[in-house]
Amino acid sequence: MQYWSNVLTILRKKVGAEVIVTAVPGFVRLQCLFDLLFMTYVLSIIRTGSIASRSENLDRVLQDKAVGRGVNFLAHSMGGLDCKQIVVEAYT
Repeated sequence: MQYWSNVLTILRKKVGAEVIVTAVPGFVRLQCLFDLLFMTYVLSIIRTGSIASRSENLDRVLQDKAVGRGVNFLAHSMGGLDCKQIVVEAYT
């Protein structure tokens, strides 16, 4: 189920906005640590990249899909941090 379904419907049908939906990419990084207490190796799978890497990917998507147009961000949680990073980089 699309989390933003009602918002998307309002923006598209009532406001007439073009909406580009993106998601946090599923970068996978393996991390192997040695646990001294239990003398075992612990393998962790980390599924998100850094804010910088995700914002770079988002910026590339927007450069491709929103060429020459203004963009309004509507984000939640980690997506808000990614959008903020794009704005900060654009104005620094």
